[in-house]
Amino acid sequence: MAAAAKDRLSGLPNDLLHSILRGLPLKHAARTSALSRRWARQWLRALASSPAIDFTDRDFARGQPPARAAATVSRCLRLHADYGAPLDVFRVALGSGDAASAFGRDVVGWVAAAVARSARDVEVEVDLTQWQGADNYHGSSAFLELPGDLFLAKNALERLVLGGVDLRAVPPRAAGLAGLRSLSLSHADVTDQAVQAVVSNCVALESLSLRRCRHLTSVRIAGEKLQVLELVGCLAVRKLQVAAPALESFVFHGDIVCSSDPDEDDAAAVHLGATPALRDAYLSHLGSGDYDDDRHDFAYPNFLECLAHANILTPRNQHEKKMLD
Repeated sequence: MAAAAKDRLSGLPNDLLHSILRGLPLKHAARTSALSRRWARQWLRALASSPAIDFTDRDFARGQPPARAAATVSRCLRLHADYGAPLDVFRVALGSGDAASAFGRDVVGWVAAAVARSARDVEVEVDLTQWQGADNYHGSSAFLELPGDLFLAKNALERLVLGGVDLRAVPPRAAGLAGLRSLSLSHADVTDQAVQAVVSNCVALESLSLRRCRHLTSVRIAGEKLQVLELVGCLAVRKLQVAAPALESFVFHGDIVCSSDPDEDDAAAVHLGATPALRDAYLSHLGSGDYDDDRHDFAYPNFLECLAHANILTPRNQHEKKMLD
């Protein structure tokens, strides 16, 4: 009976415990606190020695006050810094609308800390649409404002994912953004001019994703190395001009019309330059308004001709399928 009651987990070496915990999702690692007396804080120590801090599991903040979730993230960042381990990846996703008011300053601090510690991959998303609701999409909304000096200094950033942020104070040609290879903005307060300037500044950029950025209206994108371009749910966009000879994948959700002349004053126009490497295109008009049959019947053949050399062309409504047939 005494042997059966022995806490064998408590006898495991710390290195072995840390190795086990580093391989678990954060939510499951935290639950190991109930397994053994020695495991109560081991998951935090294991996390502090890992090159990656990942809070993108949406269940992480569910069922607890936003302030407590924010405190956990901040505590892990402090522990990681105290431990002295290099930080390569920092990711956090928060799905609560209360996040903006409850710990907006914390979110900005997390981004600043990760960038200052030479993180290569930074992902911070606050999904404000869950509490604003679809009806508020075109109305006024709150964003987490990023300070203008956040990306001024050179850093190690290669992948940057931001959601629910205000980028108007950030200089688009900041040195800290120049090394990006992948940039994703969702529900962000960003202008047409800023997107154009950022892309031209990031000469190594290979992937660009813009989702639900409602202030974009006329987007110009030029990148010699750009391979992936996504423009999804940016419903105010009326013009899109792309010059990306290395483009391999194109996703567009909007009022799809193509013009042979990028300066023509159409109601909506998409102009793609030469894209010999294009292999797949995904097009959708769903949720972008009603069709004008005359206008779209005239424009669709031109648009599809721009994409005819793609190996995979995926339409998302009956009108597009009819035009393909």
